[in-house]
Amino acid sequence: MSRAFLLSFLPHLLSLKLATFKSGIGQFSSALADRVDVRYNSKAQLVRRDANQVFVEVHQTAGNATTTIAAKTVIMAIPASMVLSILGNPTEMERVFFSSVQYASTIMIHCRADNDPLRGNYAVWFPRKEEPYLASASINPHYPQSRKKVFVVALRDQFAKALLASGSLDPAFLEKKIRQGFDIIPGLEILHITSWEAAIPLFLPGHIRNIYKFKSRMKGERQIFYCGDYLGGPYIEGAVTSGMNVALHLLGRPHSTD
Repeated sequence: MSRAFLLSFLPHLLSLKLATFKSGIGQFSSALADRVDVRYNSKAQLVRRDANQVFVEVHQTAGNATTTIAAKTVIMAIPASMVLSILGNPTEMERVFFSSVQYASTIMIHCRADNDPLRGNYAVWFPRKEEPYLASASINPHYPQSRKKVFVVALRDQFAKALLASGSLDPAFLEKKIRQGFDIIPGLEILHITSWEAAIPLFLPGHIRNIYKFKSRMKGERQIFYCGDYLGGPYIEGAVTSGMNVALHLLGRPHSTD
């Protein structure tokens, strides 16, 4: 990043305001789930197309049964890194595009402490130079009445990738790193650790050009559609916007392909 770009962009960054749902972003997906057929403990193992239909092979944990669903249209709203592992007969464009998408990884550490380590803020980001291990911390809004403060710490990409590659997620080691990142944090407890290998898509040089090429296929597509943050931007709004564009396309309504 050039110094000129940083100086021109910094005023906008300092005035940036972020918004979230009062009870967490899970409110959005919960509202959607009330309107669609959600099948729990079911994993799509294979998606394959023929000339007229798309077939989705689903493994159900309960009963250890596998069923096949036939559909005219399938929307794949999964991380790009997972697509080729379940897409049975990808086109050359699909193979090239999904092979090129890269992700930043993180490890989410769910904690609680006697006081508020964020000092009244909803979220904080750590500068890379001062803090090489922790990326951010945010309040968990699902426990507003808890006497202790419940929060989530996210690890930096390279640090998380190294831990995932080693297969070691020692809570005592992670607790030490968290304590190093905060001045005072009495009563710290680690409640749960979540690995997130495909956390945020990386918009590396050339990725936007690849997106434009890939989106051009939608104009003639009738069977399999894709949506996700890797198509619209590395944030929730990018994922939602890409899904809205797919929905508008299927409804035959005007939409953005940018």
